[in-house]
Amino acid sequence: MNKKIIALDVGYGNTKLVYSREETQWSDMCFRSAAPKMPGHQDDMTEGITGALDRIAVQVGADKFLIGPEAHISGGSAILSTDFISRPEYLALLRGSLHYAMKKTGTVFDRIDVLVLGLPVSNWQPKKAALLALGTGPHPLSVPPPLQSAFNQNVNVKVDKVIVLPQPMGALHYSNFCNSSANKLSPTGVHMVIDPGYNTFDWFVSVGLRPDLQRCGSLQGGVSQLIKPIANLIGSRLGVGSLNLLEVENGLATGVMQVHGQRVEMTEFRSMVHSAASQVVDRFVTSLDMSLGVSTIHLAGGGAHFYLDELRQAFAGYDITVSASSVMANARGFYLVGEAMAINI
Repeated sequence: MNKKIIALDVGYGNTKLVYSREETQWSDMCFRSAAPKMPGHQDDMTEGITGALDRIAVQVGADKFLIGPEAHISGGSAILSTDFISRPEYLALLRGSLHYAMKKTGTVFDRIDVLVLGLPVSNWQPKKAALLALGTGPHPLSVPPPLQSAFNQNVNVKVDKVIVLPQPMGALHYSNFCNSSANKLSPTGVHMVIDPGYNTFDWFVSVGLRPDLQRCGSLQGGVSQLIKPIANLIGSRLGVGSLNLLEVENGLATGVMQVHGQRVEMTEFRSMVHSAASQVVDRFVTSLDMSLGVSTIHLAGGGAHFYLDELRQAFAGYDITVSASSVMANARGFYLVGEAMAINI
């Protein structure tokens, strides 16, 4: 019987979900980790309507949160606190992702054999037990409207086994999976994954695929730290106060943003991003112990492109590899670990 495996990387900036794969074809999705709270006891009455925004309402306690690819349109800022997994928004993102797994596959499930979750390196040891308990559930979910004719409107999902990994460990497994048989990671080599996330700048060191946790670490130097000074500067110039970081990030990507009806050209701010990224990389390099030698360096994460040039300068002697799907690398690696674990269940 096929095992039900879900891999979920709820990051500060993006939520990445993998719900199946066939060889190298992945069934997955990524959306912003925005979870705007719905006012009062209002329902999202547009769910199931053709052409409606791609989002769902998820109940956690007394509150409802909008979750999904277009939830951020209704607002909601990234939550950057270290107690993120204790917040109702985190649980809403987790349960909303399980809803989307049903919606995308067109099936309703009430049991997950293996659920693989992740934490930043700095939070892995202190928060692992709490996330194991949270992931175990059970998780009451609404059934996607197209499937409600064959099932009840709600389902209670039970999880048999939860695995919590340091986030960059997923990218390590995914990198090894993508390598040709002749280029698999050496079982005796020292390998490093650099994973700039939205809040933390993480690195993960292993011997083969075995973690060397004493050499892993994190810095408060993720993408949000690069963008905050720009958001503050633009807000100060226009006299509008603080800006939404996700909107500023989108503006940097497109070259322009609208702030209270005013058009802001973003080209001048890109040099500030490079300067801030360079400072983070300098701090990272001074934190490393390279004396034992590193065989390979792999760059992953949704913020990879912000730091690539600076990292290539800092590690000029290395061929830094970057996953073609860097934002999904951790979650896809989680899924591979879940597959290996499911064999023994």
